[in-house]
Amino acid sequence: MEKLIGRKGFGALCVIAAAVMWALEPIVARYSYVNANFIQTTTIRAIVTTVMAFVYIVSTSGIESLKVKRSHLIKIAFIGIIGTTIADLLYFYSFNHIPVINAVLIGHMQPIFIIILGLFIFSEEKHTGFDYIFIISMIIASLLITTKSTENLKSLKLGTYGDLLVLISTILWALSGIIAKKYLSGLYTGALVFYRFLTASVILSIITSIYVGLAISNYYQIISGIIVFVGYMLYYEGLKRLKTAVTSSLELTAPFFASLFGYAFFGETITFLQGLGLGLIIIALVFFRHSE
Repeated sequence: MEKLIGRKGFGALCVIAAAVMWALEPIVARYSYVNANFIQTTTIRAIVTTVMAFVYIVSTSGIESLKVKRSHLIKIAFIGIIGTTIADLLYFYSFNHIPVINAVLIGHMQPIFIIILGLFIFSEEKHTGFDYIFIISMIIASLLITTKSTENLKSLKLGTYGDLLVLISTILWALSGIIAKKYLSGLYTGALVFYRFLTASVILSIITSIYVGLAISNYYQIISGIIVFVGYMLYYEGLKRLKTAVTSSLELTAPFFASLFGYAFFGETITFLQGLGLGLIIIALVFFRHSE
């Protein structure tokens, strides 16, 4: 397919498909929290993702594909610690202190932090005017789709302790994306996903065993792990072919898919603001076509 639509088009398709997974995952997580807390679900999800990555590697390219340079392992482990263990735990813990909409909106600022951090640690990745227009348009579109109504937008209040936790998570996710793009783009995707989540699984399993007990509470936790595995495989394939901030911006199509799933599964209506957001996404994709 990559030969048919080109490297850039294939990368975009992978990231948008990953966004579908990111839209599905919270729905599944919502069901898993019925008889499990966020620590248990995050841990089981990481373990299942690790197992899925291992099975994928063995069945497609063989066990030898797990051989990775030590320098790469250190960087992957770092991503596993900051991007999966710390960032994910802080993000889900913040739900105890702030409305979910706050967490989602702050999380959507990730492309901005990627650009800012990139100025210091990834200056070789340059952005064009079309890139910036695309990124800004996608951020605005995601805000419109997430807030749903002007009432929600007016009632939005930021600046609390919970908001700070999400902000830290967002910065850590942005840093993880930059490190993966700069140092690990040539690495086999299956190995990258495997070692990232293996690192997180070990740490999370220890934490969970100490505080709440490690156990599979429901099959939704397993489904969540499968979704995350597919999502990250697609995400990294897209990241190899696109700029980091552009990749992160394409992920912002997730709220649109979440709205569609909300309509399909929960009967939620699509509001006027969400319709505007969809229109802006379409316009943004035009600029994406012209970006380098």
